[in-house]
Amino acid sequence: MAFDIATTLDAVQTHLDGSGLFFETHIGQPTSAVGEGPIAAIFGDTVSVVDTTLNSTIEQHVLTIRLYQGTHIGAVETLEKDGWSLVSQVMDLFYGDFQLGANIRNVDVAGEYGTSLSASRDEEAIETTPYYVADIVLPLIVNSATTLVA
Repeated sequence: MAFDIATTLDAVQTHLDGSGLFFETHIGQPTSAVGEGPIAAIFGDTVSVVDTTLNSTIEQHVLTIRLYQGTHIGAVETLEKDGWSLVSQVMDLFYGDFQLGANIRNVDVAGEYGTSLSASRDEEAIETTPYYVADIVLPLIVNSATTLVA
């Protein structure tokens, strides 16, 4: 199926679960407080055709991996350093990885098709509980399972 971002989301969740870095991983935005963490949430951002072969498409599925850590668990400096350390570990999980499964070919690390692997940091409250949040933009190159016919 073309544009099968659900399968891509599942493959990324499985990869994160297997890393041992998180207490929990979720697909979608948590609707209630998530504990101290770290917790990962995965969102689909965009999907597009970036190339074609003789009989199929090559797609870019851009996901966001949002990392949550409770802000009450330590000093601000420690939280900042630990937060960026976790971001680095997660980015390393995907850097150049060709073993994600599904129809995922590779991570578009340098943004060959427009979006590159990147991260940003913010703070967010869920049900008035503050969290240190980091968003990792994960562009994946995916072979479509759909065959084009003339």
